[in-house]
Amino acid sequence: MVRLAVETDAWSDPVWQGYKLEQTYHLLCADPTKALSTALAEVVAACRWSTSIAARWAQMIAQAGEDAGSDKVRVWGRRLVESTGMTEYEADIASMGLLIAEGGLADATRAVAFQLRGGR
Repeated sequence: MVRLAVETDAWSDPVWQGYKLEQTYHLLCADPTKALSTALAEVVAACRWSTSIAARWAQMIAQAGEDAGSDKVRVWGRRLVESTGMTEYEADIASMGLLIAEGGLADATRAVAFQLRGGR
């Protein structure tokens, strides 16, 4: 089960965000298949704090897919980059809708995604 830092104030700390982003990037590069579900769930957690933070995560996933040579990760990253490149409201709807429909999220994470898609 993927445990998220959704309920913590850590997401408000830019230094922690950077470390978490780098950690997830390296995990995706090392084992794209194993790490993808956690990375997608973390996009939901990031979006809860800010659409712009979620956009950074989308870009990181796309880059990890390129660097690891993983088509699946690369495609997810590109789709998320496209979905976060809109107004905040539209980005929340598009990116969370995509993750709800196809991200294989755990129930608790899906609940957060539904909340975000419904409006902050």
